[in-house]
Amino acid sequence: MTGLDAWLTAKEIAELSLPGLPASREAVSRFANDHGWRDTNCRLWRKRPGRSGGGGFEYHVSLLPEDAQRAFHDQAAQAQITQSMVDGGKSTCLQTVHTPSGLSGRARIVMEARLVILHEIKRRKIFDEISQRQAVLSFIADLEKDRAAAPHMRLLAPELFKAAEVANDRRKTLGRSTLFSWLKAFEEGGNAALAPKSTKVAEPLPDWFSGFMQFYARPQKPTIQTALNDYRNHLLDRGANISCPTYRQVRTALGKLGVVERSRGRDGALALKAKMAHKVRDTSDLQPTIIYTADGKTFDAEVQHPIHGGAFKPEITTIVDVFTRKCVGWSVGLAENQFETLDALRGACVNHGIPAVFYADRGPGYKNQAFQNRLTGFMARLGITQMHSLPYNSQARGVIERVNRTIWNPLSQKYATYLGKDMDREAGIRVHRQTRNNLKEFGQSRLMPTWDEFLEDVAEAVVAYNATEHSSLERYPDPVTGTKRHRTPDEVWEIAAAAGFEALTVAPAEADDLFRPYVKRRTNRAQVQWLTNTYFAIELEAYHGEDVIVGYDIHNADVVWVREIARDEDGEEIPGPLICKAKFGGNKTRYIPVTMEQQAKETRAKARRRRLEDKIAAVDAELNPATLLEHQASPLITLDLPAVSVTRNDAPVPVVQDNDVIVEDRPRRFASDTELAAWAIANPENLSEKQRSVLLECLSNAADREVFRLSNIDLDRLRAIVRDAA
Repeated sequence: MTGLDAWLTAKEIAELSLPGLPASREAVSRFANDHGWRDTNCRLWRKRPGRSGGGGFEYHVSLLPEDAQRAFHDQAAQAQITQSMVDGGKSTCLQTVHTPSGLSGRARIVMEARLVILHEIKRRKIFDEISQRQAVLSFIADLEKDRAAAPHMRLLAPELFKAAEVANDRRKTLGRSTLFSWLKAFEEGGNAALAPKSTKVAEPLPDWFSGFMQFYARPQKPTIQTALNDYRNHLLDRGANISCPTYRQVRTALGKLGVVERSRGRDGALALKAKMAHKVRDTSDLQPTIIYTADGKTFDAEVQHPIHGGAFKPEITTIVDVFTRKCVGWSVGLAENQFETLDALRGACVNHGIPAVFYADRGPGYKNQAFQNRLTGFMARLGITQMHSLPYNSQARGVIERVNRTIWNPLSQKYATYLGKDMDREAGIRVHRQTRNNLKEFGQSRLMPTWDEFLEDVAEAVVAYNATEHSSLERYPDPVTGTKRHRTPDEVWEIAAAAGFEALTVAPAEADDLFRPYVKRRTNRAQVQWLTNTYFAIELEAYHGEDVIVGYDIHNADVVWVREIARDEDGEEIPGPLICKAKFGGNKTRYIPVTMEQQAKETRAKARRRRLEDKIAAVDAELNPATLLEHQASPLITLDLPAVSVTRNDAPVPVVQDNDVIVEDRPRRFASDTELAAWAIANPENLSEKQRSVLLECLSNAADREVFRLSNIDLDRLRAIVRDAA
């Protein structure tokens, strides 16, 4: 039996998994003994009927704790609704039952109060062995007496008396007809049927509201008062016969809208999507290497540029295994592009395994011909299925977004050059000025990490992340305690490997070919061309005039790999067997081959030079406007001045005269800046101000620093000497 008259055995109670009660039959029996469910005077337990001797006991549902009773009635009501739907809607209870999830706070309180009163009526019926009608009349009589009596003289418990007041739902009296209707509603629809029906009717929005929203739903996010003023002026200009609403009326109308509808037009698609409901993807049925997800992130701190030595924010590409949350690959570069992504993917496949699916956004680093082309692309060559997230749908890549925040944000905050939103503005300005002054004077700053230091910190941060417990990794019980606990990505990967998982890895020898970019080219007289370089191999003579694919190393242009173009069953072009390795032979524009990486640097440098030239031209135009009269240049005057010898040292030099040594106050000369630097390291106490100025100028120049480094000059020691001599 279900409802208020339900009798349950210990096993049935355990199977229901009710809150506050044990989950095994033995534990429920002990709970019943400890809480006096089988007291001799209690009539809410009995021998299980239909069994002769030792059949066990049954307990009335009113003996359960309050939370357990509420959960039991919810389950009973839901089961009754489901059964009614299965029966084809023959039951009439579906017309009156509504689920508790849509109730207002007041309706839920009234529903629970009515449920308490019905429990009391059922308790009286069983305990006093009277009919349901007599139990209802008995309760009403006690309630009438308590209303006229003092609080300390009432027959009903305080909680029961208060429940009767709340359950009446603003009515003056609680009669027997009302209680009988509640009993009937409960038997037909469960506790949800006890909730009061809503008396409010949704009113439509006023006619003026759509006109007002034209001025309010704008990306500039005007205030209500500003939008109302614009709407009022609009009505006045048109002479429309529409009364303008007041500020309070507008606030009331906006309050009827949900957060999403109220923000539509004021927020963009991405911000609006962040306020909408989303689906949480379950990854428990995956395995390692099934899905890799990747994303690029601009580091929130400045480091020293590896080429020109200036300050910049590098781009980090991260690849994560979705199942284990392990960072399996990473790469750091000057910008997010296909080469940095390829470098990270190469490390992930060689060290951990080839993924079945590669999931990323639609950025240029992932959506390009080098990745997607069926003939020359990496994905087809490795057998990887590439998937892209939809635009304005970064929530779908929540795994990689969280990893980026977890690894790189704390690392960037360790540096004094941190530029994130949490950085103090005053401190940020002070650090910015100091680093620029240090770079200008010494070519380096103690506050800014070098490129090598930054790469070491990145590697350590990845190792620490993979060894840190994650709240989302709680799939396996602890082998010692048997309880589930949070796991680290490394542990989840090891557990999967111990269970028989084996990754499809790439041998280092194969990686050179699998991850090499390929382009389609046509042979000509045993030669192929790529990036203005000409490569020659005698094996290509047999392929004169035919199309081939050429694989190249982005860091080395001395040799390229040439393959045939084959076709599959569908006639699609696919990479064929290797023909040869063609070597750089010569070209018309260069004496040394240019690599893909070098060409990209030169292209970027040319574009940067053009932008600087445009700025210089704009400055010259401001100083020499076209409206000014051109002045006549004065005749060039040349002066015959004696030649002046500029020296780099004021140290006295000994001069030999008549076999005697005479010290002449003549400055010492150095053949090169490198010789001056070596002398300064050996004689720091004799360094003059002019020599310090020369060395300071050299240290601020990247080319001079490179010459010093190649000459085995200790740059750190030289900087310290120049700094101390100031």
